[in-house]
Amino acid sequence: MPGEGKNIKEKIVRDSTSQAGSDSSLGADVISYNLINQNNQNEEQDSTNEDLTSIEEAELERVRTIIALSEDIPDKFTGWGLLSVIGCFFFNFNTWGSNSAFALYLQAYINNDLFPTASKTGIAAIGGFAFGSGVIFGPLINYFVGILGIKTVAIIGIVVQLAGVLLASFSTKLWQLYCTQGIMQGIGMGLVAIPSVIIVPQWFKGGPGGKRNYAVGIMCAGSGLGGIIYNIGMEPILRQHSWRWALRTQAIMCAVLNLMAVFLIRSRNKEVKPIYKIYDKTVYSIFGSQIMMLWEMFTILGYVTLMYNLGDFMRSLGYGNTEASVVSTMVAVGIIYGRPTIGKIADYIGPIQATIIASWLVSLFDFAMWIPCRNYATAIVFAMFEVH
Repeated sequence: MPGEGKNIKEKIVRDSTSQAGSDSSLGADVISYNLINQNNQNEEQDSTNEDLTSIEEAELERVRTIIALSEDIPDKFTGWGLLSVIGCFFFNFNTWGSNSAFALYLQAYINNDLFPTASKTGIAAIGGFAFGSGVIFGPLINYFVGILGIKTVAIIGIVVQLAGVLLASFSTKLWQLYCTQGIMQGIGMGLVAIPSVIIVPQWFKGGPGGKRNYAVGIMCAGSGLGGIIYNIGMEPILRQHSWRWALRTQAIMCAVLNLMAVFLIRSRNKEVKPIYKIYDKTVYSIFGSQIMMLWEMFTILGYVTLMYNLGDFMRSLGYGNTEASVVSTMVAVGIIYGRPTIGKIADYIGPIQATIIASWLVSLFDFAMWIPCRNYATAIVFAMFEVH
């Protein structure tokens, strides 16, 4: 037993000490034993103190690095910071903005009875695949950015998006559109848009006096302008020629403009030294991160529902395609002014506070305007203020 061993050990030391006067050799051994024990305790204490000191120094160095990185951020709409905002603006313009034109193709597929055996929900799933395919692979795309670099991943995405939309224009069956206009286009847009999210924040400071949220708002407004241009631009091509030529035109426009945007962006990864992971247990285990992910899921669900279905909602009220197209376009108009405005407010009061206010306003407009909406004017105002 451990206790018995300790008692025996103490007894040996006492007996040895009592015999030290008659046996000098044994007395010397006892003294040496005590000195060794004392030295070991001192060494353990010194080792503990050194460990604590090294931890404190590492933490202090980390804080110093964060402060230094923050002080080095330009936070100006000039040079590469401005060019990066413009480049990321065009990335959003040609990804989420172009994808909002799916409402036109949805109408064409349904009204022309291209797939008579398919339900409306089945056809609408093409847009769901396009929006979700890239986003669901976000962690993997983030990991590839760490290996290949932002520009390389973006160029791969441009090629995949171009191939997907071009192949969709030759599709004759619904499953082919699922694979091309849905999954391939979605993955391509994800490869372009997701890496661009980290570029603009590297050039602008957050917190009071910073311009980060405003810059990100301008970048995200690209999807609004893209929604207007692609909705208005593809509609006459679709009407006068066919949905196939509209898809081909859209594919070429997106590819050319995105390639131009690649040359405008520049990251500060050499200075920031970000770590790219597929899964970070520390981040995912934080309660705040889990709540933010839930909020993002429900917000995107509502956003996609309104973006794709407001036109059909107007037709259900008895209005024609023109009025439906105008209401759908007003969603994009609201994005253009709404996102930079929310970003500017977030720089003053904080992004979380601004998000809470915006989310409550969205809920208020849903109950006060959309549910009781029965006329054209109310629908226009609702579309302009709801989807930011």
